Amino acid sequence: MLVKANASAGSRPFGDHRLTRSQMDALFFVAHGDGPLTPGALARRLGLTPGAVTQLVTGLREANLLKQTTHPGDARARILILTTPAARMLANFEDALAQTLEPRFAELSTEELAVLADLLGRADAEP
Repeated sequence: MLVKANASAGSRPFGDHRLTRSQMDALFFVAHGDGPLTPGALARRLGLTPGAVTQLVTGLREANLLKQTTHPGDARARILILTTPAARMLANFEDALAQTLEPRFAELSTEELAVLADLLGRADAEP
């Protein structure tokens, strides 16, 4: 279930929706995955049961943040994609966040940034 928030929409990637951590994670995983993301793959990525992901996806679909469509390589499978409004809100949030954080990394060399990116990538890798 999504809850309308009273906080400023500028500090929230998805407007006036107050999302749970799992809902936020789901939307970011869908947006930044290496390819089409099925509900089952999302459940594994989040460490949730398929039933929990079904409820999570239902809430995000009802909020017009996520939709399901047929997998392009397997008509029996479903994949999750952001809606156009959700993709726009996420892009705006990420752009604003990058502008806010950029000064903090301005002093780092290209090599240092590469090391940081590598470390963050390893920290995010699935076990």
